[in-house]
Amino acid sequence: MRTYKRLTRSERYYIYVWYYEQKITLRQIALRLHRTPKTVYDEVHNNRRRPDVPLDKFPYDPEYANWLAAQNRINRRYGKLQTSHGALNRVQKAIEEKHWSIPMIAHSMKNVPSTATLYRYLHIGVTALKSYQKRKYHLPPKSLRDVMRSNAESDFMKHIPLMCGQRLSKSAGRLVIGKWTASIHHKARTLAYSFFMNVKVGISRL
Repeated sequence: MRTYKRLTRSERYYIYVWYYEQKITLRQIALRLHRTPKTVYDEVHNNRRRPDVPLDKFPYDPEYANWLAAQNRINRRYGKLQTSHGALNRVQKAIEEKHWSIPMIAHSMKNVPSTATLYRYLHIGVTALKSYQKRKYHLPPKSLRDVMRSNAESDFMKHIPLMCGQRLSKSAGRLVIGKWTASIHHKARTLAYSFFMNVKVGISRL
């Protein structure tokens, strides 16, 4: 089974020699090349400079047929470009020299394709847009896992356990009296002050 279906350059030269020099019919040439008769017939009649002229007046040229087949493959890949070469040259200059994006080119320059058309040209590989680099204007938001990981690796989060330990050690030596909070080593002074204030209030009521 053939894996390569296109006619090669050597096969085109065989067609020319057998058809014009050895006067072999196109059906016999197709049998020799293990091709269908329609493939050989279309090759001889269509891949010429003047397909509308008979073969006797305008013969088949294998070199030109090979070049024309390659150009047809390129045109089928690119599609029909409606943009002129001058516009494509201006687009290429804006990309390479000014580093403009495709939306900037489509909205700022005159007589150039639209944004969607330029992106289509970029996708199919038009030469004028080969040096274009896509830009990410809207970065995706970070996931919660990445945010928590970055917070855990930050210097502030590393010092939190130490700060909590220091606060716990300090709060262990504090005493709550009513609405007042005092340290344990000031316990005696606090009790004496509260006793003095109670005595003072009692004397003032007498």
